[in-house]
Amino acid sequence: MDPDLKDRIVDFSMPSVPVGTAVLWYPMGRRSAMPMVAYVLHCGARTTQLYLASGRRMDAVRHLADPKLELNSDQRENGAWDFTEQHKEFISFREEMERRLAALEKSEPVSAPAKPKKKPGNPAAKANLQEYRELQRHAQRLGINPTQKKVELKEAIAARLGQESKLPTTPEAINNG
Repeated sequence: MDPDLKDRIVDFSMPSVPVGTAVLWYPMGRRSAMPMVAYVLHCGARTTQLYLASGRRMDAVRHLADPKLELNSDQRENGAWDFTEQHKEFISFREEMERRLAALEKSEPVSAPAKPKKKPGNPAAKANLQEYRELQRHAQRLGINPTQKKVELKEAIAARLGQESKLPTTPEAINNG
């Protein structure tokens, strides 16, 4: 055996491939063979178990770059696998994006976006809200549903207390008030 081949066999580590990943399976362990689509069922240290699109299961399949495939035909008996072109393009794209992100992080410090300044509130609206909340508390003490509108709360409180409603009832009074 060639000493260089022996060193390459010892140094080779199969690429990591998650279970369920679509890969290409080469029947005779050579790139020249027509590949078939397969899915990874199990991934070991040096071999994988594949489920071919044809329904066949292949055990102990080596990666196409594994130097052991060069030893003899027995090593290629179960074929060889490699990533699909789409997967290779995605990995290349992801590495490029990670490289760009690292370059951006080095060039500009990342800071939190500035919080928008609060605009001062409308004093009349605050007073109206405060009056409404006071009415709600008063209504609750009297056992009146506090989720009503402000006008309805005033009338309900006045009715409960036996007072005459001070709300305008005539069209002229409504338009003037």
